[in-house]
Amino acid sequence: MPIMNRESLQVLTSPMGIIMMVLLLAALGSLFFFGGGPESSGQTYYYDYEAGKVFTADVADLPPIQSPYSGKATGAYIFIYSCDSCGSYDGMTPEEIEAAGGIPAYIAVYSDQARAMFERTGQIRDFQAGRLVKRISDEKWLPSGSYESALASEARGRCGGAKANACQP
Repeated sequence: MPIMNRESLQVLTSPMGIIMMVLLLAALGSLFFFGGGPESSGQTYYYDYEAGKVFTADVADLPPIQSPYSGKATGAYIFIYSCDSCGSYDGMTPEEIEAAGGIPAYIAVYSDQARAMFERTGQIRDFQAGRLVKRISDEKWLPSGSYESALASEARGRCGGAKANACQP
């Protein structure tokens, strides 16, 4: 007996079937993205905004995190891009990253309210609502959203139309 017959294929390819499949995929994606997915144990780059150096730590750590350089909670996610292949940027300053072919685009932390929600529930429902970003050289932290997209686009634009690679350890 076939798993899928002509009638079930017609239902899946109908407009309502396609909408249902898109909604199902969106629900599964949001479940994974906003919590309920597997725990992450990968490493990512952080930037000590007092010491001015990059270090690696678990990607699941919610910044600002304790820095091995300052010993204080001054570690922010750093988003580094490269127009070529990515190198290892651990221990580097932004100037050294650029000399090695990387593009230190921006850094990000979470507000006290977002961190409190994470500690209480183990997840952040709207990760951008409590996320603050800035260029390394900027003084002021700003809410994420379109500003974060603009900073990422600005960095990727430095590749002159070539695809920019997001760098991870």
